[in-house]
Amino acid sequence: MLSIHPGGIQTNIVNSAIGAGEEQKRAFNQVANTTAEQAAAAIVKAVKAKKSFLFIGRDAKFMQLLKRVSPRSTLRYVMWLTTRVKSQQG
Repeated sequence: MLSIHPGGIQTNIVNSAIGAGEEQKRAFNQVANTTAEQAAAAIVKAVKAKKSFLFIGRDAKFMQLLKRVSPRSTLRYVMWLTTRVKSQQG
């Protein structure tokens, strides 16, 4: 079984999200560095290699590394990001 952990992937999911403001859309599109085609190719490759885990994109790999090194720092970082997004919405 393969567990897929995607980072920001260039799709229209954020652009179509209800309640997403222009600033959130613009910010996501700037940091989503992985194309849908790259993600699909990585998934096919991982399935063929019978991998257990797949982290797609530098951001997903960074979060996994941060979580392994310091789970508390990861939680603080996620809380900071959440607060930042909420403050931009209001």
